[in-house]
Amino acid sequence: MVGERIKERRKALNLTQIALAEKSGVPQYHISALETGRVREIQSNTLRPLAQALRISSDWLLEIETPK
Repeated sequence: MVGERIKERRKALNLTQIALAEKSGVPQYHISALETGRVREIQSNTLRPLAQALRISSDWLLEIETPK
């Protein structure tokens, strides 16, 4: 699930949801909704900035690619 991957990477980088929101431009409430599974699908205009802020590929977030 994409939300679990966001949370996993965010914590690995020692970022709060608020800090990730500031880095990505994605509202904190939306990050929270993704991480808790209230929102299960992610739009490309949300996926790209989150992946960039988390310094990972969009494919990794979508579980298309395994971590290196």
